[in-house]
Amino acid sequence: MPQPYFCPLEPTGRRADASQRPELSRGSVEFVATPEYIQRPPMPPVWVFVIDVSAAALAAGLPQAVAKALEKV
Repeated sequence: MPQPYFCPLEPTGRRADASQRPELSRGSVEFVATPEYIQRPPMPPVWVFVIDVSAAALAAGLPQAVAKALEKV
């Protein structure tokens, strides 16, 4: 049985379980442009990479590893 969707708030007003629920902390948004907003045919998708450059990621060598992996593609 799934856990109830109720959770108390932190003193800052944020849900206490926000980091444990992917739908609250790792969401994505997709916008669909209808024909009235399009002046030319749609372009092919463009890749956008977001790389974690926090202090912990830098210490672990994550940005360098990601850059090397992307060079091979």
